Amino acid sequence: MLRRFSFPTLALSFVATLPLLLLVPGCGGGGGGPSTPTATPNSTPTSTPIGTTAPTMAPTATPISTPTLPPLTSPTPLIEGRR
Repeated sequence: MLRRFSFPTLALSFVATLPLLLLVPGCGGGGGGPSTPTATPNSTPTSTPIGTTAPTMAPTATPISTPTLPPLTSPTPLIEGRR
């Protein structure tokens, strides 16, 4: 039986797995630069070998665009009419 997913659930799961794809070197780049290192003869590899821990330069997740919310209280006081 095929379970039907709604669009928000599908989009949320995609957004949740996106940072994981960016952390994997080779798939998403791993934080910048070319994803596949260009191999030249007699050169030392600049990428971290598999199995060792990378230096503490984990990419921080930055929001794409956060709209600035207006302040909850208006800067000018509201003028109330007297009865």
